[in-house]
Amino acid sequence: MEAEKIIVIGSVEPHYFAGYTGGRKFLLPGISRYETIEYNHKFALDKNAQPLRLKDNSVHEDMMEALKLLDREEDIYSIMTVINRRREIIKLETGNINKTFMKCVEKAKKFYTRRIEEKADIIIAVAESSFNISLYQAHKAIENVKSALKDEGIIILVAECKEGIGPRNFYNLLSSTRKPEEIVRKIEENYRLGYHKAARLAELMKKAEIWAVTLLEKNILTKINLKPFTNLQKAIDEALKEKGRDAEIMLINEAATIIPILGN
Repeated sequence: MEAEKIIVIGSVEPHYFAGYTGGRKFLLPGISRYETIEYNHKFALDKNAQPLRLKDNSVHEDMMEALKLLDREEDIYSIMTVINRRREIIKLETGNINKTFMKCVEKAKKFYTRRIEEKADIIIAVAESSFNISLYQAHKAIENVKSALKDEGIIILVAECKEGIGPRNFYNLLSSTRKPEEIVRKIEENYRLGYHKAARLAELMKKAEIWAVTLLEKNILTKINLKPFTNLQKAIDEALKEKGRDAEIMLINEAATIIPILGN
């Protein structure tokens, strides 16, 4: 904080509750203390905290306010990028942190979204390698695709989760009760970092089923109402039995970064 100049290097891509990564995130959560990050992430419970959305998004607005409090925008040199699946730069902007961020947002919105004609009965959401290390990280794949799922549909999450659950706050809360409304009440009374994931999963479980093909032990998943599988084909076959052979299936690779958008 005592440096005369700050160089920020980052990439811009969709984020399931901040709208997008990059830009202002170098400060919050990037170099903020735990309590500040926890306070910011509580805004993820707001209905406007969605991927691709910045307007009226309290998470984003709080980050922007933190940047204003730093009051050193002229001392920050920003290098913002948009990168493809091969980690190649397809967009690069340098200079003012807010201008570079917004220019990359425009490119990221086009690059990381896919148009769909209708919602699906079954969505296979594959979490790419950088997000499939734990259930905590793989959750992003569920968040990104849920808007493309029909009510009473099934999301099949495919994620290795070789490092297990990840931070346990959200898991402990989800496994404490099978009543979604009870989870929401507990969060409102005493929010902890990670609880937003529990709240979002609980809300989704009211209108959809979540299945998971992972390396996790079955009882770990069943405790939080996720149906466990070790084989994707078995999960697909069972989903078709439940939804019917004519059910619409959507496969989304890199589901932790790709956003399906309905219509025009």
